[in-house]
This record gives sequence, structure tokens and C-alpha cells, in this order.
Amino acid sequence: MFDFIEKNNNKNIVLFIHGFTSNNDTWVNSKGVSFPKMLIENEVIKNNFDFAYVSYDTKLVNFYKTKASMSFLGRTVFGTNTVAKKSLDIIQLSNYVSTTISLKCSEYENIIIVAHSMGGLVSKGYILKDLERKKFTKVKLLLSLAVPHNGSNWANVGKNLFKKNKQIIDLEPLSKTLNEFTNKWLWQEEGLPETAYLIAQNDEVVEETSSTGHEKTRQSEYFCRDNHFSITKPEHKNTNSYLTVEDYLTKFAEKNVNSLEVKQFHDMGQYDKEIFVLKLILADVHETLVGSSKETFYNAEYITKYLLSQKINLSHIEALYTKIKHLYSIYFGELLSKKIKNSTELVTVIHGKILEQDRVFLDSSLTMIDALQKTGMLHQLANSLDGSIKWADEDYNEKIKKLRGERTND
Repeated sequence: MFDFIEKNNNKNIVLFIHGFTSNNDTWVNSKGVSFPKMLIENEVIKNNFDFAYVSYDTKLVNFYKTKASMSFLGRTVFGTNTVAKKSLDIIQLSNYVSTTISLKCSEYENIIIVAHSMGGLVSKGYILKDLERKKFTKVKLLLSLAVPHNGSNWANVGKNLFKKNKQIIDLEPLSKTLNEFTNKWLWQEEGLPETAYLIAQNDEVVEETSSTGHEKTRQSEYFCRDNHFSITKPEHKNTNSYLTVEDYLTKFAEKNVNSLEVKQFHDMGQYDKEIFVLKLILADVHETLVGSSKETFYNAEYITKYLLSQKINLSHIEALYTKIKHLYSIYFGELLSKKIKNSTELVTVIHGKILEQDRVFLDSSLTMIDALQKTGMLHQLANSLDGSIKWADEDYNEKIKKLRGERTND
């Protein structure tokens, strides 16, 4: 299930994912106030994030056989569509959560997950599936609340009482599923979200040593004077669990806003020696278009540096460069056939087509890249002497080399 808590069409969303045998009440304190609602009172958070619950089926007892019988009876006698629900393991649950989030969060650029107990393991499975399938995940931050990354000793007792419950089996220390998640997490070269581990020091279900996952770098640990359940339902805003989550969301919002805003370009001649500028000038493109090309180039360079700083694999924009180059080649052909009259018209047309095709032919999983940066990516491609992008049916390479030499000696 997917239930919006707050939806204001922000580009970021915070997902709250509960644990074993729990539901969305996991996040509600004794006063009836939920963790998300407390966070939304922070204006910075409210203005930058939407909020939703992600829930899944998790029960202590396996009622599959009983429900299957009732389902059969319902279909044959009463003609109903009763669905028999069996005990699913953690990987199956993560597959369900993966599909649910993909369907419900396609419009969001960034996903932040706040997960409790087994919900953190389900979240890890979803993130690893994303990275395996797409080599990229929208999840940028995972806030792990009393999650048994190394299993729970409670599961050793529970498995004897509920032998057919697959989730209990997966929660055992050194279980096959947990070992698989740990190994894949450590082997992952790039793309993993930043992770913060919130540890409940009075936890009788998950030991402190299990509340912290394995990382290649030093773990970010935050200790809370809570038990396994109180950590998810702070009674006031001075608790460590609330303050930690609030701090991470606030910093993420501030960093994200500052990083992705369109940057105003001040032309002080810093790009005058660049090849893409000389190509435009030698093709006699109007100076207004030369100026706008510089600005889009500047923003494309900025977004490229941002992607690198976020450790996002740049292979994800290679397809985008290919599509931009293909779009350019169509209209360069029209210049050669005289359908487009001159270089100024060619630049005008291709800039307009990139804007028109921004979310169509040029759509990308990296939704933070918009038409402005994509136009700049065209000029990034033009910033070399290989001739792949030029604005006239003439080879200006020697002239460009000469001009660059003259300007260097000025």
C-alpha cells in the first residue's frame, strides 16, 4: 500500500516504511501525533518534501492454508474475489515495495527513506534491486531506525514457535538473505545512498551491534535513549530520533536547493577561447545566440560537476548526449539541403527542438537535468575539434587553432 501524508508537488519525497508485524501506526505517538506530521511543521522540510507511508503484508502467524481454503470456498460458493495471502520473505517484500515505489514516485527526483526494523532490510533490498536493474537509484538518503542489519536473536526464539514464517527465518543472525544484502552493499562500487544509523540503546529486540550496517567508510551512528518501538514515535521534538531525522532532511533540502538552481552566467570573456564559442563566431551566428549558448554551457558544466559530487554514474547521461547529437544531425542535414537557410537559423531551430523534446525524446531518469542544461550539453559536444558538432558546411579547425593561438599570445 502507498498512502500520501502530505503532497505539495515537491521534487523530493520522504517514505516511511514500517517493520515486522507492524503498520503505519508505527509512527504515531501516545498523543496521536505522527512522526511525519511533526516534521512537516518545519517550514524548510514542508516546502521541499512530500511525505508518504509505504506498507506491506507482515503477520506473525502464517494463515495461508486457512485463507486459501476460504478463498476457494468464496470463489466456488459465494463468487467473491478473496485473495489468499501467504508469508513472503524479505526479498519478495522488497520486490513488492520496489514496484509500488516505481509506480507511485516516478515524478520525484529524489527519495528519502525513513525505515524501522525489518522495513530497513526491505528498503535495502529495494535499493540493491534498483542498482542491479538500472545502475541508478533515486534513493539519496536512508535513515535506519533500529534495523537488524545483522539479524535479531529474537528470531532464533521466534522460528521455533512460528516455523513457517519466512520473515522470521530471514531475520535470524547470519541468515542467507542478510548475508546476501551485506555482501552486495559492500561490493557496490557507486550509487548507494547516504545512510544514517539510529540506534535504540534500550532495544531488547535488536542489539546495538546489529543496528549498524556494514559500510566501506565510517558509519554515521546516532544513539537514542529509546526502546525498539519508541524510537519511531517521538513524544516531543527534543528526542534524538526526531532531531537526527529533522537535521538530515533540513540539510538535504538546503544542499539540494543550492545545488540545482539555474545559475546566472556573467560573461567576462572566460569562454571566449572555448572551441564551441569560436565555432559559433566563425559560422557568423548572431551574438545573442552566442551569449545564450555560453549560459547554457555554463549550466551544463555545473550539473555535470553536481552529478560527480553525488557519485552518480555519468554513464547515465551518455544516452542523453547520443540523443542530443542525433537531434542535431537531423537539422544539420536540413542546413545542407538548404531547407535551413543559415547558421543562425540552425542554432535557433535546434535550441527550440531541445526545449520541445525535453520530456519526450530527450527524457531521462536524471530528471534534474532540464532543457537549459540539455542545450548546454549540445555545446559541450561542440567543444572539440572532432567536427561532430559544427554550424556551417565548412571546416574551421585551422582557423580555430589560429585564433586560439592568437588569443593565447595576447
